[in-house]
Amino acid sequence: MGTGETGASLPVDVSLPASRERPVERIRSLVDQAIQGDAEAFGGLYDLFIDDVYRYFYHHVGSPHDAEDLASRTFLRAWRGLSKFRWRGRPFEAWLFTLAKNQLVDFYRERRAASAPLDESYPDRKLGPEGRALANAEAEATRAALAKLTEEQRQVLILKFYLDRENREIALIMGKREGTVRALQMRALQALRRHLSDV
Repeated sequence: MGTGETGASLPVDVSLPASRERPVERIRSLVDQAIQGDAEAFGGLYDLFIDDVYRYFYHHVGSPHDAEDLASRTFLRAWRGLSKFRWRGRPFEAWLFTLAKNQLVDFYRERRAASAPLDESYPDRKLGPEGRALANAEAEATRAALAKLTEEQRQVLILKFYLDRENREIALIMGKREGTVRALQMRALQALRRHLSDV
């Protein structure tokens, strides 16, 4: 899907920083309107969250094509299921990432794979040839190590370090306590270090 139902195109550069500034009241208003069937309001939600959803999938599956497809399916699932959404102390983003996580589970189930390696890298374009080669080698080693982690460990590291989420946000998205998220991050980083030393 090059474009979503709203006509906005999906991003291709996952190296851009994730957007952190989202007005809570605007999101609430867009969600409430979209629940009433307002497709334009849903398009506003799409515009606000598509970059992060795409990056989430890209850093899991490594393929831009698969990331676009999974992001498209997630927003389609969100549009179809929005009437069931309720404000219950969790932000809309947590509900959306739960759908994304379920879509990822379906993707792996369809592929009959326990995990998928992260694929192409997007090195800093300002680096010279030597710097890019080194960045590619380091990115390849990191992807190989990430692929050896459990799904939960990979998810917490992607949310923390690729999407720049705080532990409180990660806890809401993953449906866990903050303390559990901190412990999971620590175990994931320890496992990542072990795997990196093996690469």
